[in-house]
Amino acid sequence: MRLKPEKIDQLAALVYAALKDIPELTFNGEKNDITAAIAKVIEGDLREEDELDVEAQKLLDLHADDLRRTGASTAPVLRKIKDKLARDRGFTL
Repeated sequence: MRLKPEKIDQLAALVYAALKDIPELTFNGEKNDITAAIAKVIEGDLREEDELDVEAQKLLDLHADDLRRTGASTAPVLRKIKDKLARDRGFTL
């Protein structure tokens, strides 16, 4: 995970602040409980993205020799692999 827990808590508080200003939304719970739930969602998304990174790197490693032989840059290929994995899982990067 690339964010410290404190930063995730700050983001959760910002999300809560933005959502509470929407008149069509009502909250059933205390602010601390809601921001904790938002933080948990953020952590889950970051964890899933980390898992995508690992899987994409493994797939890239399977074809590393071919890429080296052709002189292709690995960064764009890695990004395409990660994008495809995310799409297949319904995950937005």
